[in-house]
Amino acid sequence: MPIEDDAGLSDLVASPDATRLCGGFAFTEGPVWVPEEACLLFSDIPNNRIHRWRDGMTGAEIYREPSHHSNGLTLDHDGNLIACEHSGRRVSRARDGGDPEPVAERFDGKRFNSPNDVVVHRSGALYFTDPTYGLDDASAEHELPNQGVYRLDPGGAIRCLDTSFVQPNGLAFSPDETVLY
Repeated sequence: MPIEDDAGLSDLVASPDATRLCGGFAFTEGPVWVPEEACLLFSDIPNNRIHRWRDGMTGAEIYREPSHHSNGLTLDHDGNLIACEHSGRRVSRARDGGDPEPVAERFDGKRFNSPNDVVVHRSGALYFTDPTYGLDDASAEHELPNQGVYRLDPGGAIRCLDTSFVQPNGLAFSPDETVLY
């Protein structure tokens, strides 16, 4: 459907041309288009799944279950799926649809709260947020005293960039990737 340059999300959702592709999910997040497979992957957090939808399908199939309550998803420069996992309390990478492997689990020896969203810089560095949204269990220990924005360098070093946010969430780069929003 054509979208006017100044149209907002409300205009898009209210459009008579909008079509529901599939439903039956509890709470979805983290959509990412996978060009090599011509599919959309997205998290259904409460149901602990990542789903896959392809054009022409009337529903979405389960891509990964359990997903460790994944939230934000993206692809790295090699096409691997990067996932922020609430209950895993980590950021993971899955190569070629395989099992996820942790790439960031701790900072200063302490487990993350519940990584939420992630973007990949042209350098290959991963930037991710770590609020406490996914620590729903009252007994879950908050090992880090804050909620931060982190950078995972291609070599594996993790740096905390900012802890001044309350429940940091989505991330995006400016078109030239010099500013992180």
